[in-house]
Order: sequence, then C-alpha cells, then structure tokens
Amino acid sequence: MLKNEVLIIGAGFAGSVIAREFAEKTDLPVNVIEKRKTAGGNMYDENVDGILVQKYGPHIVFTNEYKVIEYLSRFSKMIPHDCKMFSYIDEHYVQLPYSYKTVQQLFELEKAAEIIKALKTAYPSQSSVTIYELLNSDNATIKEFAKTLFEKGFKPYVAKQWSLPFDEIDESVVNRVQFQLSYVERYLAKDFQFLPEEGFTVLINNILTHKNINLQTGVDANEHIELSDDKILYDGDEYKYVFYTCAIDELFKFCYGRLPYRSMIFKEDKIENCKQALPCEICSYPQTEKFIRQTEYKYFAPQPSDSEDSIVVSEYPVEYDPQKGVVQCYPIITEANTKLYTKYSKLAEKYTNLYLIGRLANYKYYNMDNIIMNSLDLADSIINNKQ
Repeated sequence: MLKNEVLIIGAGFAGSVIAREFAEKTDLPVNVIEKRKTAGGNMYDENVDGILVQKYGPHIVFTNEYKVIEYLSRFSKMIPHDCKMFSYIDEHYVQLPYSYKTVQQLFELEKAAEIIKALKTAYPSQSSVTIYELLNSDNATIKEFAKTLFEKGFKPYVAKQWSLPFDEIDESVVNRVQFQLSYVERYLAKDFQFLPEEGFTVLINNILTHKNINLQTGVDANEHIELSDDKILYDGDEYKYVFYTCAIDELFKFCYGRLPYRSMIFKEDKIENCKQALPCEICSYPQTEKFIRQTEYKYFAPQPSDSEDSIVVSEYPVEYDPQKGVVQCYPIITEANTKLYTKYSKLAEKYTNLYLIGRLANYKYYNMDNIIMNSLDLADSIINNKQ
C-alpha cells in the first residue's frame, strides 16, 4: 500500500462526492485540495442580510434521476422548488421556457392560435422541440414563428453569452433550452427539482465531513503537482488515485495553449424596503445591451426570506481572464476547442493514476446532476475493480 492513496483536486460537487465515496467505502484517507478559501466551487452561497445568495449565479438540482435526490438527502434536507422564469422581449415579460403561453404573449391571439395549431399538428407526440427543428420545419407558419423567436430570443442571448457567431456554438449548448409543446411553467421539464434547505455550501461541507477526509482550502494544487514519466506526484509523493476536477489545460501548464471559457461578473444590488423587485425569481434579458440575467434571491431560495429588503444580482458575460478575478463558468464548446481539449485528454492518458472528472476537467457543459452521477459511477467503477 502506498503511503498516500487518494488525492482529490477541487472541492466542488465532483471532488466532494468522490471523496465521500472513497472515505466511506474503502476506509482510506482522502486528501482534498481546494484553491479557494471555501468548499463548494461555483455552488458557493452565503447569507447576505438574511437572504441566501448564490455567489456564482442561480443553481438548482434539476434531474430525472431519483438516485441524485436520494444521495443528496443524506447530507441535507432537500426542499422541492419549481423554478420559474421569464424572458424580457420587446419590452415585456414572456414565459420561459418558451411555450404555447409564450406564443400567446408575443402574438395577437388569432395569429397565436394559428401557430399553436400548426405546432400541435406537426408534433403530436412530442413534449418539446429544439429551435433548430422549428427553423427547419416544412410548415411555413412554424418556420416564420421560429425565425421570430430565434431573432428575438435565442440569437441575441447566445451572442451575448458566448460572444461568438451563432453557427460556431455547438448545438448541444443551444438545445439545453427547448420550446415546450404545452403550457408548462417549469423552466426545465425534469421530474425532480430541489434546493438544499440550508444552501449548497452547507450541503457540500456536510458531504466532506468524514473522519477519513482531510480538506485543505486556500491551496493551489497546481503549484505542488509534478508530472513524472507516467504518474502524477504531489509534493514529490505518489498517490494511487489522483482525481482532478479543475481546468485540464492548467494541469499541463497550457502546453498546447489555453482552453477558452466564458465567465460572469455578478453585480449585487440591495433594494431597501422592497417586497418584490422582479416579476419572477429569475429573468433573462436577450435584448439588453450588456447583462444577460437577473435573480432575486429573496425568492430563489429553499425557504423565501421574510426580509423587508431584497437583493437582485445581475450577470454580465465576459471572457474568462484569471487576472481579472473572475472564475471559469462555462467551457466554450466549439469544434476547434473540442479538438484542443482532445489533445489534452490524450496527454492525460499517459498518467496511470490520473482521473479527470467534472465540467472543467472534462471540458463539458455538464448539469449538476450529470456531475453527481458521473462522480458516483466513476468511484463505483474503481472501488469495485470495474476499471
């Protein structure tokens, strides 16, 4: 047995779940290294004047996998929360996800009825449809409607979010938000939608609270990592398992160049003596010049605050630049960037004790439930000698 068995770089969901699995199921000591001063990664939240604010944008557990909710419920009471959103188009708020209700809000009722009838006829057995399918429809009414929705909603939002021509963005990114062939109000049509009772920071700290887990915060692991011929070393020590959840290009000192990311500047405004500032807890703004979304955290919480004031956070998309104090929020999935990532992932295969997991290490636009499931599956495959 090696002196050191399990090393995990990063204390977001990916690293925390794997740490807990190894701590419980192998009884091995697990060392978790986190660059920030707190665990939680971009899920970090904190109490601001009696209101729980997610510091890196709104997050909710959306999933069709009961296993995800069952797992998280071990570490926090999970509160059902049906997230609802509006989109501000042509100077008024419309339903998001875009749906039949949105059609009625954007068009005169006679025209809306024509569009909805065409959609019901064209997609009788579907619950949702992508904007690409609508744009490529053979039906003239649907095609005309799709062009309007694309130009007013999808295109300007994507242009602001990614600062790239629309046709360079991978379709999987755009397809995260689909047109709902119903009057559904839930933002995502997932079976389970929950928030942890005391927030994500408490939840993740609870996951990491175990006698076999040693968490070190405020430590940049990349300053301690060494690359031997076929092993990842930390302070000269060899670990049997090294789980890396941070940006893969940083691990390899950007030897093939930087992988680009989009980030956000979060502008927090406290509004005094305000019962409710926004018409909905989260609003998107595809047509505004700079900011892309606003969240009123008084209501986007497992238990709405009774504060007499309110806090609204506006999000401004920017290019990721470590010198400007922003964090990596979204990998930019394009053909060129995917090829660059593939070069790094092939290089990673050389190191027999290295395992990549998470949004940054895998350069994938994962949802939270994907990360949790992937982490559970990876830990299980190694612990039970399936890999």
